[in-house]
Amino acid sequence: MQNGFKREILFSLLDERNRKPEARARIDQEIRDDFERELAVMIMDSVRFSWKTMEYGIIQFLSVMRKVNADLKSIIRSNRGKVISEWADNFVIIFNTPADGIEA
Repeated sequence: MQNGFKREILFSLLDERNRKPEARARIDQEIRDDFERELAVMIMDSVRFSWKTMEYGIIQFLSVMRKVNADLKSIIRSNRGKVISEWADNFVIIFNTPADGIEA
């Protein structure tokens, strides 16, 4: 099932839950059965981002950051991880198991 389709189903269930308070228990169980799972979450942030930018210059630092980000994404994918949020020098990553995250 594609992520967009799953999202539509989840949002539809949440909308139904909001419209039908009397059905919340059933809908909550359906959401848990279809969507809930345990994952390992990794949050990454580069150290001293602002200081390094001032020391090396923004162009050099952004260039290095692009290379590091590409390498990190490759490592994450090869360990069955998925980047769910990326902003500047920050990543939020999920793995199916803690072992996958540790291996990455």
